[in-house]
Amino acid sequence: AAAGAAAAAGAGGEGEGLAGSDEKQERHAAGGPPALQAGAVELEWGGPGKDGIACNLHSDGFKLLAEATSLFVGSCNPVADTGSLPLVAELASKGYDVQTVGYGVEDAYHADNEFARFSDFAQGYRVMVHIVTQLGQKGADSN
Repeated sequence: AAAGAAAAAGAGGEGEGLAGSDEKQERHAAGGPPALQAGAVELEWGGPGKDGIACNLHSDGFKLLAEATSLFVGSCNPVADTGSLPLVAELASKGYDVQTVGYGVEDAYHADNEFARFSDFAQGYRVMVHIVTQLGQKGADSN
């Protein structure tokens, strides 16, 4: 709205802005582009906001995930993708160590031609098996 208001004020001085220009109005009437006019936009919240994704990068769960990812993928590079998964925050508030993960081509994530390769799924399964095995060993060691 501010950019539109500035454009409508024009550079020619008071009374000569685009919205008041007879020449611009005539051009629009003859099939040309419409004249710019000043306007205003008012935004209102539609309700309470949602909690976004906030995984704990210092938790035991993340450490296991990072170790397994490095082992089978070659490196672990956390990425902060924006979004809203209220379930993540809800479970974390109840004490669960929630981690979200994906193995694949980042550029394909929600792209028009989004895709996944079987080899990426295989990497993810190897990581998951390693984590479950490690958790099973820790559980057995604590008994």
